[in-house]
Amino acid sequence: MMPIPNSEIEISVPWGKISGKTWGDKSCSPILVLHGIQDNCGSFDRLIPLLPRAFYYVCIDLPGHGMSSHFPPGLPLEFINYVYSVKLVVDHLKWTKFKMIGHSLGAQITVFFSSLYPNFVEKAVLIDGITPIIIDVERTPSHLRSIYNNLQTLEKNILNKKPPSYTYEEALKRLISSRKTEISKESAECLIKRALAPSNDGYMFSSDQRLKLFLRPCLTMQQMKSIINCMVCKTLMIIAQDTYDLIDEVSEELYHERLKEFFSKNPHLKMYLVKGNHDVHMNFPQRVVPYVTAFLLEPNKSSL
Repeated sequence: MMPIPNSEIEISVPWGKISGKTWGDKSCSPILVLHGIQDNCGSFDRLIPLLPRAFYYVCIDLPGHGMSSHFPPGLPLEFINYVYSVKLVVDHLKWTKFKMIGHSLGAQITVFFSSLYPNFVEKAVLIDGITPIIIDVERTPSHLRSIYNNLQTLEKNILNKKPPSYTYEEALKRLISSRKTEISKESAECLIKRALAPSNDGYMFSSDQRLKLFLRPCLTMQQMKSIINCMVCKTLMIIAQDTYDLIDEVSEELYHERLKEFFSKNPHLKMYLVKGNHDVHMNFPQRVVPYVTAFLLEPNKSSL
């Protein structure tokens, strides 16, 4: 088993810094690792030590998460800015060929980055990312209006309320109870190390409150297909069984059809179901490890 993370990393960006941590030897083949929304790079503390030591893993706190700076205040968060922040990280690291692992929001960002920069990404692992949400053309005005109204309401609440303060144990319990899907105490302890900031009489959660609002690209089906069809690297999609079971018979069929449409030009897609919920990579990393390990170690062969 790989030792605990061997170093912290901090990258300067125009709005502040992007923080993270690394596992392994810098001389090894690099892998960029991206967590889900309102998580942080502690999301992979239990998975990465079980993966092959033949790679150098860099896991970042996305902007507004963990120890990374928030995007400038007063504006809605934009999905594409998270994709751009990954480009800044890659440029800083001077990587030109690497692999990516993403969970949930991190998987969505991985898809977009791999599509925009197909020459950079050799392989992509998508853990319970599902497919992006599509905004119907006729719903665009009402959708954008809703985003702006919700942001204004949120900012008024932030201005009028002092952030709640917790003891460590209270914060840990709140983190566990506030999850949409069940998370183990051990997994929560990995996340909370980077999720708190000191307050006058305890701790407060440090994540950007705007992350509670909608954060998806506002694109039509045609636009989404056009982008994702540019993703040509070998792709491993791992879907948690509990997530999959939420799909009824009709939407399950449509879901598979949409997958075929989105990845129609990518002949290298592999998809597996694993027992567990959305956070299976944290709660039961051993269930994910065999698929990810085999995929990462599989030789890069040209499709030609």
